[in-house]
Amino acid sequence: TLDLLEQNELVEAQKLELAETNLKLLELNELLEKQKFELAEANLKLLELNELYEKQKFELAEANLKLLEQNEIIQMEREKSEKLLLNILPVRVADDLKETGKTLPQKFEHVTVYFSDIVGFTSISGTLEPGFLIAELNDIFTAMDNIFESKQCERIKTIGDEYLAVCGMPEANERHAENIIEASIDIIDYIRTRNSKGIINLDIRIGIHSGSLVGGVVGIKKYIYDV
Repeated sequence: TLDLLEQNELVEAQKLELAETNLKLLELNELLEKQKFELAEANLKLLELNELYEKQKFELAEANLKLLEQNEIIQMEREKSEKLLLNILPVRVADDLKETGKTLPQKFEHVTVYFSDIVGFTSISGTLEPGFLIAELNDIFTAMDNIFESKQCERIKTIGDEYLAVCGMPEANERHAENIIEASIDIIDYIRTRNSKGIINLDIRIGIHSGSLVGGVVGIKKYIYDV
């Protein structure tokens, strides 16, 4: 009987230890589930942060693309502006205006000036349609521009049928007189060839003079380089 009692007590003690172990196991399982839940929450937040990061990367890429497009537009407009500026001003003068916002008049000692007009242009223009007249002048002046450019000369301006060009300014040129004369001969040849193929015959009157002169920009709103 005594042995049986001792065995019962031992069994009860083991049952108590087992119950305590099961309780601790349950507590550990609860802790593990809690940690798993916290880990799931952390992963969800990480996914949300990644989505936000990807969204920000996409928005940044879009912003960079727009910036590149705007820079291209700005560059294109800058090139257009510079091209227009070079169409009305010599390169050195245009560079001065871009760098300092101003350019000073300058005296040039050795320059040859070319001046021409079309003989009887006033009476001829009265017999022609305005559109045809402008097209004819544009054709002639474009050819003259190309001839002068090939001879290192600079067109200063045109007024109606009058054309003014120089050589030896703003960049010095030892062959200023020769270049203007050669350009004049080419222009005369061009007019003769054009007359043989064109609808109307035009005669050009040319004057040439060498000496010193002053060149500079006239005006502050609409730049004109004049001599």
